[in-house]
Amino acid sequence: MNLAESADRVEKGAPRNKQEAAYDLIRARIESGQYAPGHRLIIDQLAADLGISQVPIREAIRRLEAEFLIIYAANTGPAVAPFNPERWAQLFESVAVLEGYATALAAPFIVAADLLRLKQCNQAIRRALPALNLTEISRSNRQFHAIMLSRCPNKVVLEQLAHSQVRLDSLSRVMFARDHAVLMELLGPKAGLLTVANHDKLIAAVRTKRSPAVIEQITRDHVLVHLRAACDLLDKRSER
Repeated sequence: MNLAESADRVEKGAPRNKQEAAYDLIRARIESGQYAPGHRLIIDQLAADLGISQVPIREAIRRLEAEFLIIYAANTGPAVAPFNPERWAQLFESVAVLEGYATALAAPFIVAADLLRLKQCNQAIRRALPALNLTEISRSNRQFHAIMLSRCPNKVVLEQLAHSQVRLDSLSRVMFARDHAVLMELLGPKAGLLTVANHDKLIAAVRTKRSPAVIEQITRDHVLVHLRAACDLLDKRSER
């Protein structure tokens, strides 16, 4: 997972039910900045907006609270949570640890056909970089990691990783919703070339059957490099 994934929202189909519709609507408004930190969520208004009862609205809000996007303030009810950089960084670190471990578990089960598909994903990223085609970069990057993780035998670890990634994606979109200049700098050609290089390194490690510890470390470093870059850039902007 990297910031390109965070920037490019995963495409979804039609809402499965009213609770899902409420969840998608509120989350999209938070991530786009339409609901700014501190914005109060009036359940009656949301129910009228969607034309549904308050029950699915409340269920959606509980889900968003679990993702740290909503908090309950004293005497005011649910509101959009203030952005917490420390929470965001901790989630990033959690994803790095879980993905590193899951990839190490998956490595012994990767077959030749998987390696070919991984190389093709990396080639697609490389081709998309000159035009800075973020959609293609994100799609190919997601596919690269999905191929790798599909061989992980520990489904509990995968479930925990997926849950953490959803929360991280939400916070990342909130973080960069109003600062596209930072996002574009983080996703520029330099960052893309580093992603490709890290992918090549991971492919080589899996192909040559390096130890699980080595593969786990390569994967973890690959994820964390984006966190370090974001923190460095935000620190510099804050100093200016």
